[in-house]
Amino acid sequence: MKKQPVQNINRPSYPTLYQVNSRTGNVPIKKIAIVSALTASMALAGGCLEGNGSTKSMKRLERAAAKYGEKIETEEVLMGETETYIEGGLETYLAGAADTAATTGHSQVLLKGKPDMENDSKEKLVKRLTLVVTHQCNFDCRYCLQKHEDVSMTRQTAIKAIDAFISGICEGDKAQISFYGGEPLLQKELIKELVRYSSEKIFSIPDTRLSFEITTNGLLLDEDFIAFSKKNKILLALSHDGLAQDPVRTDRGGHMTKELVDQKLQMLLKTFPETIIMMTVHPEYVDRMGESLKFFHEKGVKSVSMVPAHGERVVWDDAAFEKLEREMEKAEALYEQWNAGNDVFRFIPFDNKIKNYIRSRDADSLMCHFGCHKLMVDADGKYYPCSHFIGRDGFGIGSLDEGVDEEKIESLQSKRVEAEDCKGCALRFRCRHTCACSNHGHTGSLSEVSAFQCEYEKLVIRLADRAAALLLNESNPAFVFRMYRN
Repeated sequence: MKKQPVQNINRPSYPTLYQVNSRTGNVPIKKIAIVSALTASMALAGGCLEGNGSTKSMKRLERAAAKYGEKIETEEVLMGETETYIEGGLETYLAGAADTAATTGHSQVLLKGKPDMENDSKEKLVKRLTLVVTHQCNFDCRYCLQKHEDVSMTRQTAIKAIDAFISGICEGDKAQISFYGGEPLLQKELIKELVRYSSEKIFSIPDTRLSFEITTNGLLLDEDFIAFSKKNKILLALSHDGLAQDPVRTDRGGHMTKELVDQKLQMLLKTFPETIIMMTVHPEYVDRMGESLKFFHEKGVKSVSMVPAHGERVVWDDAAFEKLEREMEKAEALYEQWNAGNDVFRFIPFDNKIKNYIRSRDADSLMCHFGCHKLMVDADGKYYPCSHFIGRDGFGIGSLDEGVDEEKIESLQSKRVEAEDCKGCALRFRCRHTCACSNHGHTGSLSEVSAFQCEYEKLVIRLADRAAALLLNESNPAFVFRMYRN
């Protein structure tokens, strides 16, 4: 497999948010707008909008919008169809009514006004703390790179980390605490205590939102912990490899796990219907990926995040990549089918590429948090830039006792440079070629991009753009809303 940067490429046929806002973009996108939103328009206007955009209806909409700091322009009201251009934050207001708004299909709402692209790229990020509560795991996955030692975080260390984290939270901040392993639910009782403690601790900071996140293999999930998670706003993501689960993700005794995890998935979906599946694709079982997506969809899953396995325990050769390409094309067809009309299915590799292009964002600035706005605290209190580097020599960036080692972060960042052969690539701003974790997992270098990663990124971008070109029209309002809302 040979890395071949792209020199020239046609721009996607769907417009960026800037093009939509400035009305210079693709006309069909203007017709569907941000969301098919008769219901939302009614909510704003306090009454039904006539199809001809009467003055009375527009006045009601103007008064309602003024309440939310919006400004309405009436110049673009068309006979038989109300196209209301709104300047400001209507997306925020509509977000809460997304499900109902997307089920109607009459009036359309478009955002208007040129966005501040500089501020958009430097938007206020969620402050994140990840606690490695244990190195232990009850699974033995064939691609896992962690050492499953009998080491767990003490309550004292965890509290100290939370105190340090919350001391840096300011009024109006968004914050997230993630619990990581090993298998984090082996420390279920500690997690419950830490959730209560941090929630109480942050309560005194005005206008601050704190959320929690756990990715689990699911084996230890029960009704009690799911109820606790719902009460305390814990996002539970489930690691599940679909039809490759049994050969790839056995327990520590070598026993198959799919049947048990399937039961936990059904339990989880009853309370959290938006549960995200975290699927890792092993090269030996890549030909099961498409059928695995069908399996999840039949179970009621609406979101699947997928990554190809990487690291020294797996090998992606040309034959495996050809299979991956075929499976990704199957995924594209399913994505198009399951996002038709008002249906929703998120395949995160495609969703991310489409959304990042629409917002003119550099994919890496969102996805790679290497030593910047995300702090990972290992069980012993040492700091690492991300989960991939836990326990690896030379990648520690401080500790709870010593604080953050800024010089070490700068030293590591200096090694994370863009590869020369990527600089001229037409896809460089849509590609994760500067992701330190991915690069290190494939090549052992923070900067060197593997041929596999290069070809995979090109594949995902090509298929995502093709799917978006098909789906972004007035027949699929839910998909349009998902892609163009904030």
